[in-house]
Amino acid sequence: MTQESASLSGHKYFCSLMNALGVKAGPDGFPAPGGSGPVTHFGMYDRTEDFIGGGIHPPTIHDPGEFTALKASS
Repeated sequence: MTQESASLSGHKYFCSLMNALGVKAGPDGFPAPGGSGPVTHFGMYDRTEDFIGGGIHPPTIHDPGEFTALKASS
């Protein structure tokens, strides 16, 4: 694991894990029962600065998707 990957949002790791386990997402990219697409969104924020103020900012995922370096090759 590189220094760069260690500083990435946990959001991407959770998306990678859920996709690897076969979890499906709804149209909004969040995990959903009966979903049909890949998980691209998880949690409220993916940037540390959005946490400032104790969650007063609207939920925002700036960089959706999984961590491609962890994606298994076919």
